[in-house]
Amino acid sequence: MIEDKHRWNKRFVDFPQPSYPTPILEKYLELANVGNALDIACGLGRNSTFLAKKGFEVDAVDFSDYALSQIEDLENINKIEVDLDSYELEKNRYDLIINANYLNRRFFPQIKEAMKKDALLVFETFIIAHGDFEQL
Repeated sequence: MIEDKHRWNKRFVDFPQPSYPTPILEKYLELANVGNALDIACGLGRNSTFLAKKGFEVDAVDFSDYALSQIEDLENINKIEVDLDSYELEKNRYDLIINANYLNRRFFPQIKEAMKKDALLVFETFIIAHGDFEQL
């Protein structure tokens, strides 16, 4: 686990994320009720910071202590350092959940249960496959 943390920390140092929020979040944010938000695998916090500045109470969740340390210290961002392979989402808590460029299928049922009635889910993952399709 320590090796994984070092790998992720190095990745964030060597390949910083953009500072602007993911465009799909900006596009659909107006559909969300302002309230509690969850940013799964938040990285350097571009989406967490954006949401906090829009009035959301944000749980910014990531495995990298380095990435979390780089997120702007705003009173409505709760930085949570966890191993995402074992983290459990709280049920019926969130008005908005953002999951950008991270795929952990075990979260699918938990995401559904973590959403309040009328919550918004913004989910963006990779659409370009790397490798040979013939092997699939």
